[in-house]
Amino acid sequence: MNEKKTTKLSKEIIDDLSANDIVYAELAEGGAMGNAGGITIYVLENKELGRYETSLFDDENFYSDAEKLLLKHQNKLEYDDLEIDKVLFDYYYGGMGNHVFVNKKITLKKGKNFFTFKMEDNNYKIHCTVQGVFNSVAHSIDNIKN
Repeated sequence: MNEKKTTKLSKEIIDDLSANDIVYAELAEGGAMGNAGGITIYVLENKELGRYETSLFDDENFYSDAEKLLLKHQNKLEYDDLEIDKVLFDYYYGGMGNHVFVNKKITLKKGKNFFTFKMEDNNYKIHCTVQGVFNSVAHSIDNIKN
């Protein structure tokens, strides 16, 4: 199972990041339960899974840039006159102010407190930032299948 350590998301990384490479992301509002004000992005890079994180409380302007990258590629949440580009993500409400974006190219499978997906014969593991987000998204995925 391919996993990579977490890297702090920087302005340079977000400026070079293609939304097409994002496989999973969590966005937590400032008052959200759990990872309040956090953004976590999983990116597939050269068949390795990278995990990047930032927080509203580290840099409000930068948080906004990362937030817009996610929001302009989904069609479920409205955001201050932000134009939607190509829709790349399926949206799931993670509960209590948490939002999850999953690339339409992958299918999440539920593990024990984590998700997995397979791409090009490689298996990858995604850990949600908090248990409640995992539970909400897993429940949504199960209900979509049923």
